[in-house]
Amino acid sequence: MIMAGFDIGTTNIKLALFDEKVRMLWNRSARTPLLKMNNGDMLPAKRLFEVVVEIFSSIPEELRKDIVSIGISSLGETVFPMGKDGPLFDGLIWYSRSTLKEFNEFMKKVSEDEVFKVTALRPSWIFSLFKMIWFYKNFPELAGKIVTWLDVADYITYMFTGSIGMDRCIASRSLFLDVTNGNWSKKILDLSGIPSEHLPPLIESGVERGFVKKDIAKELGLSRRVVVTTAGQDHIAAAFSSGAFKEKNILNSTGTTECIVWGGDKALLDVFLRRAISSFNGGIHVFPDEYYLLEGIPTGGFAVEWFLKKILKENFDMLEDLDLRETSVVFFPFLRGRFEQEKINGAFFDLKDEHDRIDLLMAILESLAFETKKMVDDLKKIGLKNNYEIVAVGGGARNSLLLQIKANVLKVPVKVLRVHNATSLGAALISGIASGIFDDWEDAFKKGFNISKVFYPQNVDYYPAKYERYMTLFEKVFKKE
Repeated sequence: MIMAGFDIGTTNIKLALFDEKVRMLWNRSARTPLLKMNNGDMLPAKRLFEVVVEIFSSIPEELRKDIVSIGISSLGETVFPMGKDGPLFDGLIWYSRSTLKEFNEFMKKVSEDEVFKVTALRPSWIFSLFKMIWFYKNFPELAGKIVTWLDVADYITYMFTGSIGMDRCIASRSLFLDVTNGNWSKKILDLSGIPSEHLPPLIESGVERGFVKKDIAKELGLSRRVVVTTAGQDHIAAAFSSGAFKEKNILNSTGTTECIVWGGDKALLDVFLRRAISSFNGGIHVFPDEYYLLEGIPTGGFAVEWFLKKILKENFDMLEDLDLRETSVVFFPFLRGRFEQEKINGAFFDLKDEHDRIDLLMAILESLAFETKKMVDDLKKIGLKNNYEIVAVGGGARNSLLLQIKANVLKVPVKVLRVHNATSLGAALISGIASGIFDDWEDAFKKGFNISKVFYPQNVDYYPAKYERYMTLFEKVFKKE
């Protein structure tokens, strides 16, 4: 029996296959198809599904015939308007700033605190709500043809099975969901002017959404009894496979973005809603009856890729030959702003003629560790204990230098999952729950959780002093008005 896990991310679409003992049998990735626009990219719906099919078609036939379940996890915020015959339009990618006008107009009607108390989200232009309003405003002739809106994972699920619904975990990133009861918020719907009948039914992660349709099964060489399910937003699927639904474990994901995720029960959510911290957002976890707190910055590993490929014209192999180096250079990795401060940008500070490209690269790696520490320090304000553990996933988990810097800065061990793509792993495990391969969620987690390496903190005085300087400079330069 083979489980398939899709991770449909901002930069790449990844698919991995696992057997019932959670051994990876095969994996493949392809670039996420994006259409370049002035204020942010579009995700073309039809081409997206074509790429998903192309990846699936590349699975060796001897493996394809044994697939029993498919779990689909994806980026959040991007949504597609669906008509009776399929998508009516492409989706604005989450970081598109095309919706800034709609965001600013909406926030004149309601306070940030009112929105936060309902959704556990800090209002931002990135959320699905503003992408929907933008569409209704710019394409009124298509508004009457909308049957429903689907996020990326649920759109692919619909194409596989015909099932219409929205995964509650992903709906947590829409700014429509009342996180306290798990339903669409009537108050925010009324303020938005969006017809309630255009929103799909809400469905839990890991629920069987149906079998693969006959024509799709035939095209892909699959059994007609392959179970399909959604597995939440990409970061939260990774949080499940990393154990970040237990209050001691923190997921640190470094992909295109940099984020941390902490999970807990309703009591943790209630504390968070009463004592809001920094720019954290909350939502419904993929794990039943659990919630998550998440904070991140739009450019994490992307900042490293930007510097290596666009500036140095190098590839990631360059990082393998580097040793730790102290530098006075400070970098702020806000190449796409911050989620709560979209108008700020990245910057280098304290450059001198003695510095070279390695100093700049070290400053970039340090900045990601410093941003992670800021997030963890905020969690301590609402109850995170000092005995927490970090589990690192994503492309950044392959960067030993970055992980050692993070261990030094955080002063805790940083663990690395054996399977680097924790989102595909989480999606596959969740599909195994839906198809009955595992007894329950705990059984799936225990069989899938496997640490390959641990980076232990080194006692280096340099990092505490550098972090203090980073924070002082941050407050002076980027202090929110």
